Amino acid sequence: MLRIRGLTKSFTDHLRGGTIRPVLRGIDLDVAPGQCVVLTGASGSGKSSLLRCIYGTYAADTGSIHLDTPDGTVDLARVPDRDLIRIRRGQLGMVTQFLSAPPRVSARDLVAEQGITLEHSTGLLTELGLDPALHALAPSTFSGGERQLVNIAIALARPRSVLLLDEITASLDHNRRATVLRVLAERKNSGTALLAIFHELPDEPGFIDEVLRLDGGRVVEAVA
Repeated sequence: MLRIRGLTKSFTDHLRGGTIRPVLRGIDLDVAPGQCVVLTGASGSGKSSLLRCIYGTYAADTGSIHLDTPDGTVDLARVPDRDLIRIRRGQLGMVTQFLSAPPRVSARDLVAEQGITLEHSTGLLTELGLDPALHALAPSTFSGGERQLVNIAIALARPRSVLLLDEITASLDHNRRATVLRVLAERKNSGTALLAIFHELPDEPGFIDEVLRLDGGRVVEAVA
């Protein structure tokens, strides 16, 4: 279970005389195991910032981000860095729109570095739709959509309680998008909680449980 209460985040614009720019203004939201909650809203409404605060890329100003783990409930907004790294490896994953990977490392090795076998790695890449002929090549030679499949495979390599998805299907063609959504639906049905931003809302029946619209850093509308 992921429970967010009173979350705020602002940035200081040093190029404009230190102006404070609020981005999140008191976010409350819950995501239960096996649930997919989708965030919508205009650019700049705070969607990606919210995901980054949960993952720990951004430090929240105030509020709490409680996540249930095998060792008890932790507040991701206050957890020490060492514990956050452990939680990311075991319970919390995030997929962005772009793959950041070292050069000259093959796709299958990048996925296997998550602690799985090469057989499991190649199987996952194949399941997501990456041509097996590319598995032994470095993603730097791939198209944007092919690189994104590797990016998704890295996040899915280990079972995690919560997955944060930031427009991960935007660079995929229709067939690959459908394949990725099918794999995500399988994870959701097995109990993984999904908090997602999509360029286009998936129309797969039963995939989305709740849609929340952000405007000016606040949840202003909830659609079941």
